[in-house]
Amino acid sequence: MAEPLKKNEASLDPDTPQPFRNQELRGEAASLDSTPTPLDAPFGASGSNVVELKPSPKTNVENFTAATQESALDSVAEKYREAQSAISEAAEWMRGVAIQGADRAGRRFRYWTDEYPLHLLAAVAGLGFVAGVLLRIWRSNRYEQ
Repeated sequence: MAEPLKKNEASLDPDTPQPFRNQELRGEAASLDSTPTPLDAPFGASGSNVVELKPSPKTNVENFTAATQESALDSVAEKYREAQSAISEAAEWMRGVAIQGADRAGRRFRYWTDEYPLHLLAAVAGLGFVAGVLLRIWRSNRYEQ
């Protein structure tokens, strides 16, 4: 095991590697034993970091009520954020479903136009005829009064 270095063993040559130490080897810094303890320091001395604690103007009940209200507001805000994210996720899902349905209908229509063009033309003509008959009935009943 290595022996600890003493002050006189340290080399002053800069080329010689020096050990890392918490204290200065040349004795310029005071030792740890000479530092004042908190009890030795004068209380209320100028430049001290002592801060006087003042009692809170709120009572414990007011502090509890304020904390409860803050936690209730936090929980309401959290519930609002959860609802908002759920609604946005549902809207995204509905958008995806609508896009998929439109794509499926387009593919189905292209399939029918490629495979059954005359059947598709007959279906469109039949729908046009039925729409014309329904419009004629509606117009005739409209002026009967």
